[in-house]
Amino acid sequence: MEYCRNVKSLPSSIHMRSLEDLNLSGCLKLEDFPKIVGNMDCLSELHLADTAIWKLPPSIGCLPAISLLDMSFCIELVSIPANLCNLMNLKTLILEGCSKLVTLPENFCNLKQLEVLNAAGTAISQLPDSFWRLKYLTFLSIKEGRNLKFLSLVRISFFPTPSGLNKLKRLDLSDCSFLDDEIDGINYLRSLVELNLSRNQFVYLPTSITQLSRLQFLNITYCEKLKKLPRLPRSIKDLYLDDFLARKVIYDLPCYQHLHLVSFTNVSYEQLYSGKIYSSSFLDGDHQEQTTSVLTQVLSLFLAVPGAHFSCTSNIVLSPSLDFGCRLTCGIIFPERAIPNLFEYRSKEEKISVNLPGNWYEKFQGFAICCATYMGNGINDPDLGISGNYDYTFISAKLICSKCPQEFELLETKCYMGTTSSSRSCYVCFAYIPCITFWQASGSEARNLSHYTVLEASIDWTIAMERGVQLIPHSTFGLENTRDMHLHRYTRSLSFC
Repeated sequence: MEYCRNVKSLPSSIHMRSLEDLNLSGCLKLEDFPKIVGNMDCLSELHLADTAIWKLPPSIGCLPAISLLDMSFCIELVSIPANLCNLMNLKTLILEGCSKLVTLPENFCNLKQLEVLNAAGTAISQLPDSFWRLKYLTFLSIKEGRNLKFLSLVRISFFPTPSGLNKLKRLDLSDCSFLDDEIDGINYLRSLVELNLSRNQFVYLPTSITQLSRLQFLNITYCEKLKKLPRLPRSIKDLYLDDFLARKVIYDLPCYQHLHLVSFTNVSYEQLYSGKIYSSSFLDGDHQEQTTSVLTQVLSLFLAVPGAHFSCTSNIVLSPSLDFGCRLTCGIIFPERAIPNLFEYRSKEEKISVNLPGNWYEKFQGFAICCATYMGNGINDPDLGISGNYDYTFISAKLICSKCPQEFELLETKCYMGTTSSSRSCYVCFAYIPCITFWQASGSEARNLSHYTVLEASIDWTIAMERGVQLIPHSTFGLENTRDMHLHRYTRSLSFC
């Protein structure tokens, strides 16, 4: 009965013993859900999204096999009966967009098997005090919960218990207008892997955030009052933030051995440096050459390039901040339209190929690859080991033996790029891929790279407007062997933190 838009009512009661899945989503005129009569032990999923239902009958608690209840965007829903908490096998509860829903039942903790709660866009002002007893909860979203005056989740977590919220991995508190004191207790949620605090009003992040030792994905974009960034957990893998924090992040790269992706939004151009800065995406012609973009300045920190306009590509060396340790690739993504002038090899073709000079593996420590492209229509697949909440694409780099391609198989590595945007927009994706990555791709660090004479770069699942490649020479550490240099950097980088 999904999307039966003219359905206004159902029988006053239902009794369907063998029914396993009931989908009434999209029945926009349906206001009442019928009373459950008798045994309906087989019903495991109930979909009521986008209906006009304003309340559920108490008999909703007589569905013992229900594992999923979807009431998303039931904009007339004002309350949830306490009997709903009798659904002992309920694992997923979706209340997103129920804009008139103000409270959850006090006995909410009775949903002992609940794993996913999406209450984004509701009017809930406070979570029940018993909420911390949901020991199997792995995902919680209170996105756009602007009526939450105090973060009750954090407040009640001040009473830590071995069985309390110790499985919560993904937490979305974006656009809740939270202030500083409302996120101070976030460090008690020690199992967090992904945390979204974007579009809030706090001025600082608590220093205790470093105690989240499992945190891999952190989104603090559009937090326009945020003044500075504290030390983050060393486990951080993907970081989404605003451009005025770029200098701090690039300088601190040695402390974050697992940080593979830094994705910027350019909210405020003048906060990165004291001078007047504009994004090149808003400039045309000669003005672009006269004004240094934020992206250009970010890359000047990332790659130790002399001169603001990258006029001397022959002197490019790797910044001391890029002590890679166990980080095999590192990517930066920025909302711009054109790649900087830094890149010596440029192309608007589908792929860019560079003929490598003789003994390149002794002269260069890695490759910088840049693509100007559109994001917002890439991949979103959590099975790839990356967060499923962002839009991704991949920069691909291949080493090819042009003389004996059948004898020496190509070596390939990829660096993923992600944005918080779900709409099609222009971005510049930058990847640094050290030579050590290709050694590991070969399955043997003893592989002789002298047979590989061509580097080919491309971007997957999206259309690039332009691509650029720059070979990065060895910096002066007095080490000639790349593998020895890699080991030296790894041990040296540990001393930074």
